[in-house]
Amino acid sequence: MSPPPLHDPEESETDREQVLSILGEAIHDVRDRTKSRDVETAEDERMLIKWYRTLGTLSGQYRKLQKDTDIEEMEEDLELLRKVTDFDDRKRRR
Repeated sequence: MSPPPLHDPEESETDREQVLSILGEAIHDVRDRTKSRDVETAEDERMLIKWYRTLGTLSGQYRKLQKDTDIEEMEEDLELLRKVTDFDDRKRRR
């Protein structure tokens, strides 16, 4: 399976959304690999541990990127509240 393209031609999707999508797919792929893996030898066990480490790393990156998205959305909401509050203050002063 080839990796997904880094840039989707769909313009409505931001770079962050694209990366979240890629990370999400990778997390599902790794999770599927760990579920279907039979551990019969020490080498199998080492590989399974590596897959779990990869899963942890991908999950951490996904969480950080999602947290950044949440913070950005809260900043936008706060800015909107400030504008509305400022508008109301100016309206009352008249």
